[in-house]
Amino acid sequence: LSKDAAKANLWTPADPQPSMPPSRASVDAAMALLRQAKHPLMVIGKGAAIARAEKEIREFIGKTDIPFQPMSMAKGVVPDDDPHSTASCRSLALGNADVVLLVGARLNWMLSFGQGKPWNSQVRFIQIDIDPEEIDNSRKIDVPMVGDIRSAMMMLNGALEERPFTASEEWLGLIRKAGAANKAKFAAKERSEQVPMSHFNALGAIAKVYDRHHEDLILANEGANSLDDCRNIIAMREPRRRLDCGTWGVMGCGTGYAIGAAVATGRKVLYIGGDSAFGFDGMEVETACRYRLPITFVVLNNGGIYRGDFENLGTDGDPSPLT
Repeated sequence: LSKDAAKANLWTPADPQPSMPPSRASVDAAMALLRQAKHPLMVIGKGAAIARAEKEIREFIGKTDIPFQPMSMAKGVVPDDDPHSTASCRSLALGNADVVLLVGARLNWMLSFGQGKPWNSQVRFIQIDIDPEEIDNSRKIDVPMVGDIRSAMMMLNGALEERPFTASEEWLGLIRKAGAANKAKFAAKERSEQVPMSHFNALGAIAKVYDRHHEDLILANEGANSLDDCRNIIAMREPRRRLDCGTWGVMGCGTGYAIGAAVATGRKVLYIGGDSAFGFDGMEVETACRYRLPITFVVLNNGGIYRGDFENLGTDGDPSPLT
């Protein structure tokens, strides 16, 4: 096909995000449960970012003072530096929450399937999801809200207008105190001038540059420690600007994500990965260079494949014996 003929076959949906509001009964049940809660918590998943519901979610948090825990690719739906964020005290938030509002987040392995050690044994869940098959998938959901996230959050905000409520100052104070203490520990490591550099002071230096350009920059992140530490140190303030392995929990996707983001958006992209992760997909840098894509690659090289202290002495026999 010629280029013009190929373009003629392209089409754009009239409404790529059709609305599907949840039932009014589920909204009322959710609000009733949240009003009873002593320690309510919102968990924001990447479904909320895909739904472009940041305006409605920020409005709800602002009105209720409910703390929120962002999943990795939902970071920026509400800015990481918002005082309601529990990102720096996740264990405390999950362990003490008695009612959890899941907004586009699955109760998968990243949230211990909603049960066990990380969670309060008496916790109850409200789940907003457009896919009914996600409800009760891992555990019983006390209040399912099946519908698109923007419509659901608009209805919850409307219910607040009719009958406002806010989370307790004691709960939010506990979150802020624990978060501030943990942030102070990270900040000391980020300010360190140790040589060779650690993940902490390296990412701390990168974060200062990122903060000046965050409005026009997309972050692609992969690795083990490089992934975890980057999530904690580089704050996201806009939604849909962070790409990582998410639920997959794998390495080898970061440079592909960076290339895809640069091509799809035309924005500048920052890749941050560990040396182990870069070993899986580093050759894709050639593709980025060949097409002159605006990507900056940063590799945190601590010489480690995970821990980096395993020595293969070759004494365990043939690693791939013939059969």
